Amino acid sequence: MFTARRIMASLLLAFCVIVLPVFASEPIPRGVSRAKGSFYKAGVPFKCLDGSQTIPFDQINDDYCDCADGSDEPGTSACRNGRFYCVNKGYKPESIPSSRVSDGICDCCDGSDEYDQKVKCENTCIELGRSMREEMLAMKKLVEEGYRIRSEYAAQGKTAKLEKQEQLVSLGPKREVLGQTKDELMLKKEAAEQPEKAAKEVHEAWWKEQKAIREAEKEKAKAAEAFAQLDTNQDNLVSMAEMQARAEFDTNGDGTVSEEEVTILLTEAVDTMDLAQFTDTYWELIKKVYKPPVVEVQEPAPPAPTEAVPPPTEATTGDDEDDDSDFDEDDFDEGDDDNEEAPPPPTEDNFMPAYPEETQILMSVADAAREEYNKAEKEYNEVDREIQDIEKFLAQDLGPDDVFYPLRDQCYEYTDREYTYKFCPFEKATQKPKDGGTETSLGTFTKWEANGDDSYGSMKFEKGLHCWNGPDRSASVKFMCGTENKLANGAEPNRCEYTFEFTTPAACHSLPDDSESEQLDVEHVHTEL
Repeated sequence: MFTARRIMASLLLAFCVIVLPVFASEPIPRGVSRAKGSFYKAGVPFKCLDGSQTIPFDQINDDYCDCADGSDEPGTSACRNGRFYCVNKGYKPESIPSSRVSDGICDCCDGSDEYDQKVKCENTCIELGRSMREEMLAMKKLVEEGYRIRSEYAAQGKTAKLEKQEQLVSLGPKREVLGQTKDELMLKKEAAEQPEKAAKEVHEAWWKEQKAIREAEKEKAKAAEAFAQLDTNQDNLVSMAEMQARAEFDTNGDGTVSEEEVTILLTEAVDTMDLAQFTDTYWELIKKVYKPPVVEVQEPAPPAPTEAVPPPTEATTGDDEDDDSDFDEDDFDEGDDDNEEAPPPPTEDNFMPAYPEETQILMSVADAAREEYNKAEKEYNEVDREIQDIEKFLAQDLGPDDVFYPLRDQCYEYTDREYTYKFCPFEKATQKPKDGGTETSLGTFTKWEANGDDSYGSMKFEKGLHCWNGPDRSASVKFMCGTENKLANGAEPNRCEYTFEFTTPAACHSLPDDSESEQLDVEHVHTEL
């Protein structure tokens, strides 16, 4: 594929060499292009093009090199650094080293480099020109069709932006109204939540106090039970000796409980303590060490042995498969559930009582205000998000006349021997092993880059997955003129730097009209000296 401007240049060149008529002027020395013809005027002394010296005009092409730059011998091989201009009428002109002049090899398609005719050169320019013309006409047709589609792309982009602009105009006031409604409902919600919060806090504080009282009562009961266990002589006092009788208070593990161990546990020496002292002062110090007595649970007696059941016979088994229907897997599994520990039943201590009716009314009012606000906030956010998306779209550079608009939200793939590459314009570029595997990021779209003189000739993707011991992956996608959108020709010229070609009508430019073509330089059409 070709860039549109390269195709245009080739077409214009073909037009000049093949289509335009021949304009003759005063003779030009052999091997000189028309562009330089003004320096070679018959009868006028010739000044070397490098300005080194001036020589008589009759020394031009005299097979002797006078000028240091070889400009006096354009049509001979006398000067090693000279250049010979092939006119090649009917085909492309060409400039060759002067050393190839009269060397016995036909370099110019018109044979002008072998002017001494020691070798007979066939003029192939007309045939070459015909082939070139056919190729150029095919290119012209491609560019014209691509440009036609490009014009449709531009129309689509223009229409899309106009529609988005109209939407933006209508959505702006709508967002403003929704924003005002949202703000008003937020104030209403906050006003309803304040008494709700105060009433709930009162109830929750009461419940917290009740739980604290209940916990204190439970703890007091545990303390009383422990006191009764420790008071082995039942004199309503727990003595040092009774404390020493408890093995769990043997903190150093020597098999006996010393007075010192009890004193350290109680933080002071205590001879005896009554229930009130034990509960208020010492229970908190020993409850983590104290071990209540273990209640032994009597295991049930094993079931009586049953008579052995004889193995089934043909008479008892039968062939009726319906007998299996009496077996219920659910009944079988039910027995296993007996071994699972059931969760403790809920008690009134686990749950806070329902809020009072007055509080519940306040909660209902607040709930209604919250629901109304949430609905308004959702509507506002949806419109706000839509506006942001439109503004982002309108700010996006979609190329001249928005011709790249149809490529948005599209992805194109190209597969080589190893990988499948994906190109999503304005978004990302990725690669994935052809035989399966994870997708690897080659970068996200960052900017447009020039391709030749086309400032929108390439898309740059950067900050892809980091290469091990190397740079972040990146990709450059060059746009070529074509009649369809197609990703092709992937390459990795440098490590972790990828290049692709993408043909698209969006890259096709219009061709100049004939009036512009007529102004082109036709230097190669002239007569020879």
